[in-house]
Amino acid sequence: MTKKTYGQAVFEHHAKQLTLEDDVIEYRRLMENDVLDKIYKAIEQAKSHHLYTNRDFYIDLRWMVEHIGQAFKPIPIVKRACPTPTTQQTVMKYHHKSGVIEWLWTLPTPITYYGILNNLNKFLEDKETQQSAQFCHLHHSGELLKWVIKENGEKPDALITIKKDL
Repeated sequence: MTKKTYGQAVFEHHAKQLTLEDDVIEYRRLMENDVLDKIYKAIEQAKSHHLYTNRDFYIDLRWMVEHIGQAFKPIPIVKRACPTPTTQQTVMKYHHKSGVIEWLWTLPTPITYYGILNNLNKFLEDKETQQSAQFCHLHHSGELLKWVIKENGEKPDALITIKKDL
């Protein structure tokens, strides 16, 4: 069996002329296993590193867009501290004692983020979009960042003072 090039796979996919709904559903099914596999591999690698041994840590899931075909590629980044919230981000916490992965938040792309904020009440009333709207609101209001500061054990008013006025 010969291996197809990426361009051949994209060409064959476009030739199927799938409707948007079929395409999105199939794409999600294919991506779920790949995303979970990459998250678990990142966790296993981190657990074997001395900086993460016997410690809780965070997984900052980012999405890279491939230049050819515009496919999304998940990139899990393991961090010792809870990352600063930003758009197009999903953050999870790995609890080393229980082995549980806790989902903390997801923020959409910048365009979707501002679209939600501009129509916040509409999105908060819809059960399907309510959670996403809540995270957008928490991020925009600064409450999500305050929670991250607390999660990291930092003081909420921590400032670096270079020169004090006497």
